[in-house]
Amino acid sequence: MKKIIFALLILICFSFKSPMASTWNGTASNELVSGAALSNGATVTGLWTVTGTPPATKMMTKADLITYTNIPTSNSPLSGYANNQCVTKQAISGVF
Repeated sequence: MKKIIFALLILICFSFKSPMASTWNGTASNELVSGAALSNGATVTGLWTVTGTPPATKMMTKADLITYTNIPTSNSPLSGYANNQCVTKQAISGVF
């Protein structure tokens, strides 16, 4: 019985999908942007550049955008965000 329960737990653990997208196109407009998606978005869209390497699995905050990109954060949809607030794809896309 213990083996069956253990096997079911393993099956359940591997059936869950990663909670965040690692590409710009895989990120929905209302989802938070990961470092990997931010870097990928710079390549895919060509609208901004990334300097340094944002942590791939970290959700990006406004402060991270200031640190790693040339995305303007004042006079844009991002101007209302606090520096420690995570940003959505829609907020970044709204800048351009």
